Amino acid sequence: MRIADGNTRDIEMLKNAVLLSQLNLDSLREGDLLNLKEDLYDLTGSGRISDHKEEFLRRLNVKQIGTIQARFRHCFESLANGSKLVSWRIDAPIKLAFAAHSEKANEHFEYDIMAPDPVHAVGISLIFLLIRSRVTPERFRKCPECGSLFLLLRKPDKRNFYCSQKCAGRVATRNSRRGRRESIKANESLIPVRPLVQAKRAMTLTE
Repeated sequence: MRIADGNTRDIEMLKNAVLLSQLNLDSLREGDLLNLKEDLYDLTGSGRISDHKEEFLRRLNVKQIGTIQARFRHCFESLANGSKLVSWRIDAPIKLAFAAHSEKANEHFEYDIMAPDPVHAVGISLIFLLIRSRVTPERFRKCPECGSLFLLLRKPDKRNFYCSQKCAGRVATRNSRRGRRESIKANESLIPVRPLVQAKRAMTLTE
């Protein structure tokens, strides 16, 4: 059972947030960095209330993205380790604007979160996103093969789940090879001793 299709956009943004928490920022090219900034802007809402995208992108720098990344990683690792709480603490006075709005009377509400500091706008938006997506804490996992964090899209059960087909395939191959080796060893222990060898052993024992 996969996560409901109605939450597809929110789930994609959550997946991107988990990926960001493990991204090597030093390897990003200028175009990649701009795309990452726009992804973080999208996380803060639909942007329909005010045209603050350019200001957000201008204010957000690599150091701030690093701060966001570190706090995201702490959040997702805590969930993967069994925590059921996510929080975003702001120690300094800061102006925040929250808005819920709809384009039409028969459409559901969207939200926007605006703050002078993009770090806090993104952090608070993550809290909103976790609520909107209806994802449960147990869906945040750490791959038992490579240690990567990932969002499990299917209903959890007692099996091990891996971050990718590559990791799952690597484990399956390793288990298969181990099974073959154990099978060979078991068969070798069942091979009967040849009659000649048995006779020689018997002669040795009677001498």
